[in-house]
Amino acid sequence: MTGPVQQTGPREMVVAPGSVILIDEASMLPLDHMLAIMRKATTLGCKVIVAGDQEQLAAVEGGGAMKLLSQRLGYVKLTEPVRFDSQWERDASLRLRQGDDTVLEEYDAEGRFRSGGSVAGSAPEARRGARRAICLKLSAGQGHSESEFS
Repeated sequence: MTGPVQQTGPREMVVAPGSVILIDEASMLPLDHMLAIMRKATTLGCKVIVAGDQEQLAAVEGGGAMKLLSQRLGYVKLTEPVRFDSQWERDASLRLRQGDDTVLEEYDAEGRFRSGGSVAGSAPEARRGARRAICLKLSAGQGHSESEFS
């Protein structure tokens, strides 16, 4: 690979000095990973842009970097959701983010809840069902919504 970033191994990349590093979904990034990126960026004179939702669940492995950065440095908040195709889902996502659990009825009415089948083997069944549903939508030219993967 050529360009500002080169993969040198399964967990190592070479970043060109002065690059812009964009970390998307940064709330899911473990604190030690964020620290490693920031140290590398400082050493190379890179600019780091952190994007994500500081109110989202933190990374399983020592999260909290996004929350810490937002508290210390401030943040810019989108005034409206932009990743949903349907207006009902845009409105519902804002209500859910504010803690309004009554909106779950709307998600249910729109068919957003799926069952994984019986308890025995439900995870593999759920994964197969999700892959099948997404493939069918894509083959029909319907695209997909981010919420189908969360």
